[in-house]
Order: sequence, then structure tokens, then C-alpha cells
Amino acid sequence: MSYSCWRALFIWLPLLLVLLVLLLSSRPRKFIFIAIGSAPENRYRRDACRRSWLSWRSSNVVYRFFTERNPAGREQTVLLNLESQTFRDIEFQPFPQGRQVLQGARFLYQASWALNHYEFDFYLKTDDDVLVCVQKLERLLSERRKKLFWGKYWCKQDRSYPDESFMLFSADVLRFLVQNRDFLLFDEEVSMAWNFGFLSRFLNITIFDDRNGIDSQQGYLTEFLHQPGFNRTKLSAADLCFCNRYLFAHHVHETVDLGIFKENLSLPSNYRMTIQSPVDTCGTKYSIIPCRKSRKLPQVQVRAIR
Repeated sequence: MSYSCWRALFIWLPLLLVLLVLLLSSRPRKFIFIAIGSAPENRYRRDACRRSWLSWRSSNVVYRFFTERNPAGREQTVLLNLESQTFRDIEFQPFPQGRQVLQGARFLYQASWALNHYEFDFYLKTDDDVLVCVQKLERLLSERRKKLFWGKYWCKQDRSYPDESFMLFSADVLRFLVQNRDFLLFDEEVSMAWNFGFLSRFLNITIFDDRNGIDSQQGYLTEFLHQPGFNRTKLSAADLCFCNRYLFAHHVHETVDLGIFKENLSLPSNYRMTIQSPVDTCGTKYSIIPCRKSRKLPQVQVRAIR
């Protein structure tokens, strides 16, 4: 090999190695990351999500089910490991099993995992007994990028906070919460919904209290999704096109076969979200006393400011 070839090799080889390291260490770029909380035994719910709304998502939307291993349930652990290897969409959390255990800590763990493994614009925290119109969500979010929280608030005196079944954060808000966890008044034992209900009063962000698109327990928008004895023959064409009217449903009854629903996006090209804040929707009830559900959060009343 000539001198010039050796010289070129010594010049370009380090640069190529640096580029290779950067490529291997870079995180995949997505538009939305969806974190789905799921108990180990809820295989039937996870499969229902996979068959229906998760199959509607575009390549710009990624998801993970977050669950725990049960040391006492040997057979369940074997089945869960097999499911994880088959679908590659399950992440295991280092927490004791139980829905009410360390809810705030679970949220921070899931959010940290997502931020460490992906780059994304929005982060949706939800459950496994839901129906999400992911194409519609992606379309609606295309007009926004920064300083946004989207949910549905409980309008209760001194207890106005978002329901934890649908909590959507723009990436900058999520990153702020995760990176500043040691400086914020935060209780890892209570839900992130309650923590954020308090913290959001001090953040300069847009809060969208969606009363018309989120079908959840603060006021159900449909009946057939939440009742036993589901009968497909009684549904109208409008019911099957749930996503034309709504965005999300929680506490979908286990007898509902989500596979029959389809997302037929028919939003007009000039469609825009009409954002109302909790101050608009809850009025004087938009206040919170943090210590009502937490011994670590302050005993103060944070009132609505118009």
C-alpha cells in the first residue's frame, strides 16, 4: 500500500469510527411515544390493544407495555417472558406488584425509560383497558409541539386534577419533570395525575381540558363501551366509527371486542383543535389542596387564577 493510501486511512478511519459510534448511540426518532400500564395477568387486554388501536398507528408512533414480574407466580412469569419475546413490546419495572404501589415513581421510571431510548415530540401515558384513536391524535398534534399538556380534569372543589388514564405531555414538559424531580415538590407514592394537578399551577404551559373527545369516568360520552353484554348487532355505523366523534375511551368493558372498531379518519383539512383550559371548564372548582391525598405535599389551597 502506498504512502498516500496509508495517510488517507489514518485520516478517515477515526472519523468513520466516530460516525459509527454516533449512529449506534443515537435514539430512534418518533412523533409520539405511548406508555401503557398493564398488570402481569392482563394478557387479554394487551392482545385487545394489539388487535385494534395499536394496529392503526403509523411508523411515527411507538409504544411499550410496562409491567412487573411476579416472583410468586412462576407459571405467570414464564408466560409473560414468552409474550415479551414474541411481541417485543413489554418492559419490566423494578417495583412491587400492585396498582396503588408507588404510582408517581412508576410514572417517572416509564418516562425516563422513554426519554433514554427514543426521541419524540409527545408522550402519552395511558392504561391497557382503553381505545385510542391514534391517527386522529397524530393529526391533531401536528399543529403543536411545545409546552402542552392534554387530559381531562376532575372538576371537584379543591380536588381539580387530570385523570391518569390519558395524560399527554409535549416532550419539553416531560423532560422538565423528569430532570427536575429532585427539586420539585413531588410524592412518588401518589399518582402522577395528583402530583401534576398541583405542579401544573406553577408551569407556564398550555393545558387542554378535553371534555368532548375523552370518554372517561368524569363523564362518560358513550354507554356501549363501558357496559357488559356487548352486542355488535345493536351498534350503529356511527358507533363503529367511534373515532369520527371522539378520541379516547377508558374503562372499556372486557366483553367489548375492540377488533371490530376501525379508525376512518375524516377530519376536514382545515380542522383545528379548540383548546379550553381547566379554568374555563371547571371555573371556581379549579383548585387543589395537595395534602388531601399526600402527606408529603403542602397543606395549602391553590386556587384558579383568571
